[in-house]
Amino acid sequence: MALLVASACAGGSDTATPTTTETPTTTETPTTTEAPTTTEAPTTTEANLAGEDLKGADLAGEDLKGADLYGTNLEGANLRWANLEGANLRWANLEGANLEGANLTGAYLTGANLEGANLEGANLEGADLYGADLYGANLEGAIFGWAIADQDTQWPEGFDPVAAGVVFE
Repeated sequence: MALLVASACAGGSDTATPTTTETPTTTETPTTTEAPTTTEAPTTTEANLAGEDLKGADLAGEDLKGADLYGTNLEGANLRWANLEGANLRWANLEGANLEGANLTGAYLTGANLEGANLEGANLEGADLYGADLYGANLEGAIFGWAIADQDTQWPEGFDPVAAGVVFE
């Protein structure tokens, strides 16, 4: 809001020079000390699900990067397109699980039961497959570059792990 103020000029003149004075205004937003709320689902990244019974669970597309799933029962679970990068799946039961397109890069699958699992198009680059049981698993299009295995790792009939890029130690 502007005010017009007339003031007399020095020297006794009868003419007035208009002067404009601004009235300060406040446009500050009120502050609050309340904690912000969110409607986002909590992340499952690095979740500790060791030893849980998740038989038949639908975890399709979930982000389980770095999760601890040691000894977890995931029999028949839907893990299609799930991110399991670096996850600890040692001694997990994944029998008949759907892992189509899953990211298992660098996952630890020592002693895991993957018998009859669907790993079509899954990425297992750098995965630890020591003693894993992949008998009867669908490995069509699965990527195994630099995955490591040993003589105890069981493969589906007719599958050539060396040709697929698996390194034996």
